[in-house]
Amino acid sequence: MTAKKEIVNWKERLAEDAKAVAKAERPNLSFISLRGGSISYNGEIVPKLDVVIVAVTYDRTYYDKPWEADVQEMPRCFAQHTEESLLVPHANVVEPINEVCPTCPLSQWGSATTGSGKGQECKLRRKLALIPLGSDSYADAEMAILAVPPTSGRYFSAYANKLASGAGLPLWAAGTEITTEPDPKSVFKVNFKPLKPLEEQYLGAVHDRIEAAEAVLLTPYDAPSDEAAPAESEKF
Repeated sequence: MTAKKEIVNWKERLAEDAKAVAKAERPNLSFISLRGGSISYNGEIVPKLDVVIVAVTYDRTYYDKPWEADVQEMPRCFAQHTEESLLVPHANVVEPINEVCPTCPLSQWGSATTGSGKGQECKLRRKLALIPLGSDSYADAEMAILAVPPTSGRYFSAYANKLASGAGLPLWAAGTEITTEPDPKSVFKVNFKPLKPLEEQYLGAVHDRIEAAEAVLLTPYDAPSDEAAPAESEKF
């Protein structure tokens, strides 16, 4: 009886340690670009993405300098979390604009100083960790990051809510088709369409990757020379 208990405990310890290593040794994932409304991955433009959304985080960024193409700047202030309501300036921010994001004047609608002025000066994006739908092995399928533009945030929110309330599925348990289309108000918008639910035999492999995927999505912004800093596709 004792030997059996020790085996079970070791299995649990190994699993815990493996998760800790995966979280500490974060891979440098590729970013999927949506610049100009075209979906591009590894330099190749594709018409759509059929994927599994493994994890989602919320990302707020405020830049006090004008955006320049191909110039990576660290945000003046930023916040990252798995829950939007818990967003606060990151510890790496030298001078936070506000103690918490929900009450920050730059996160209020109508604070934007560009465009129509109706948006938020501090932009809110959903960052998604994606793996290809139909992978031979979901446990080690290549993962990539997609930042949903602020103007398409409501479409993603509606999709996630409908999938959960209507089909009773979290995002990671179903396939999702991602496309873009021209939009007169925001140049383009991102659409999300439900595909088939994952077969039960694959659920465990995908679920086991959520924690590590969230850790990668929450990699903080740093000096431009830091390779771990989010790539150019973080600014649109």
